Amino acid sequence: MKQTLFFPGLCALLLPAALLLGGCDLLGLTPAEPENDVSAPVDTPLTDAEDPSAEPEPAADMRTFWAQSASGSAAWYQISAQRAVETGHCIVYGDISLLAAKPADGKWTTGQAQALADEFETKALPLLQTHFGDTTDIDGNGKVIFLLLDIQDGYTGSGGYVAGYFDPTHMKAGSHSNYAEMLFLDLYPSEAGTESFYATMVHEMQHLINYSETTAKGRKAKAAWIDEGLSAGAEYLYSIATGGSGDPGGRINTYNYYMNSRISLSTAERIDTCFHWDSSLMDYSTGWLFFYWLQTHAGSGAGIYKAIIKNYNDGDYRDVAAAAAAGIDPAFADWNKLLSTWMIANRAQNTSGYYGYKRAAFLNTMTFSGSSAKLYPGEGMYSTLRTTKTLADTASIKYLTIDSSAATVDEDGVYSWTPYFVAYLLTLNVNTNMGAGLSTGSLAGDVVSRSAEAASESGGETLFPVDSLPERYPVSFGDMQGR
Repeated sequence: MKQTLFFPGLCALLLPAALLLGGCDLLGLTPAEPENDVSAPVDTPLTDAEDPSAEPEPAADMRTFWAQSASGSAAWYQISAQRAVETGHCIVYGDISLLAAKPADGKWTTGQAQALADEFETKALPLLQTHFGDTTDIDGNGKVIFLLLDIQDGYTGSGGYVAGYFDPTHMKAGSHSNYAEMLFLDLYPSEAGTESFYATMVHEMQHLINYSETTAKGRKAKAAWIDEGLSAGAEYLYSIATGGSGDPGGRINTYNYYMNSRISLSTAERIDTCFHWDSSLMDYSTGWLFFYWLQTHAGSGAGIYKAIIKNYNDGDYRDVAAAAAAGIDPAFADWNKLLSTWMIANRAQNTSGYYGYKRAAFLNTMTFSGSSAKLYPGEGMYSTLRTTKTLADTASIKYLTIDSSAATVDEDGVYSWTPYFVAYLLTLNVNTNMGAGLSTGSLAGDVVSRSAEAASESGGETLFPVDSLPERYPVSFGDMQGR
């Protein structure tokens, strides 16, 4: 979950590093402004509180916490932390060795701790309770603990790092349990007080709430792609509520980067979606898009998120389909219909109706050459239809054709081509077993390899300007442990 992580029982946030760099994320990150230096006459000695070089006074209120390394060793270690702030619903602790008098890389200040508590109490918590639910209270204090630390993720100046995580280990008694509702928030290369820092807090809070509403109460846990999609939804709502663009993780830029045929990437990387979850950047981007599309069309708006969480029966696509059927259109009780409609929306991008996002086009589109392709569940590919084809749906593969605006959608099995009429064939894996392997479907041209570049530049594409992917980027806790 770091830019979400799902490790055996671990959730971490995988936010695009663009947040820190101000690049790909729709939401720009705004670093916290440093406090002004204290000016004093030459003959007036600075007090410890005014002197940046002074060692902070250790506080009496200390607690030792267990944390786990996100590097390959996955070793457990202990941190001595100072309680900096306590409010009605949270307690902020910080690694005592990283306490500083002034903001600095990899450090925290009491002012930053207070700002985090204020942001949580006044903005994040009300939004999360309204649209997602509540946490349990296993330790009986009615509060969430935030621990500020430098997460041991092996970060060396570039590449992936863990921005924060929720670990269910601490939700039950055990040898390494802190036995509390708590989140771990990184200080390096993350920066306390920035938009990405708060977005991570909100993302991980959704994971904590989701666990509290499901697993902690003996209900089925939500599938990784649902849990991560809901956290993406939380990021969006928080960003909009605080004056941002709604995309603090740069998910749209990432999607458009992968769907740009002028950038050398494999077909497998381009068509990857969240439903077959493996913590890739496209998993996070398509998860953001799918859940953004759901709340765009739901009558209750973001209320659909809580509806998904409170559909406790299955923990999988059926919980999402049931919420979509009740909140958007009864036809979406059929997962095939829901999935294919969203896939068409990404292509047509109409400004009204379900085949779009009720906004101007903003996503890159691509067609692929080939006569066949291998797809994981939830993956789909468009190819340009230039001959009439007769194709039969299988248990896993569904076919349909659309024109450029999806004004005509054909699913009758005979897909006709007419001169001067542009038609696109969508080949879609609708297998509801998201962990299943590859299935082969037909396209309109030559064979497509999942490892070779297969994008056609002959037409049927929309290209929006994109930023390069950042040199450093948040990744999930479990992903870092596996490196």
